[in-house]
Amino acid sequence: MKIRSHCLLLILCVPLLAQAQAYKCKQADGTESYQDAPCAAGTEGAKIALPQPQSSNGDDKRTSKQKADAAKQAERDFQKRRAEAKKKAQAEEAAARNRQARCNNARNQLGVLKEQRPIFTRDDNGDRHYLSGDDRAAAIAAAQDRVAAECH
Repeated sequence: MKIRSHCLLLILCVPLLAQAQAYKCKQADGTESYQDAPCAAGTEGAKIALPQPQSSNGDDKRTSKQKADAAKQAERDFQKRRAEAKKKAQAEEAAARNRQARCNNARNQLGVLKEQRPIFTRDDNGDRHYLSGDDRAAAIAAAQDRVAAECH
């Protein structure tokens, strides 16, 4: 416990060491000089405190509330862009799944048409209408075109 209190005391003293100091010294010939060490013996001098350095980002004129508001707005903008990117990625994934489903459907239809089994369609009355050889060839060509278009 004693070590912790010593460490805490040391940490609290660090800012005191970081303060900037300078010495204004008047030389024997009447000139003034500024230095980081105390004035030499036989010269007049005084310790002066230097102002704390300002940050270089240029927006020190803003109040802390304005800075906090700007940070909140930046976070909202970031969250909005992230949500938009997520929606776009989900839309692209859905479009890719749809393309794959259309491709698979076109390939299945082509496979059925190429089999040598009879193929028929039903009309509104439920009657079967079988594809003839010429109609089957045209349907196969159309199915091949759909496969080429959907599975590129």
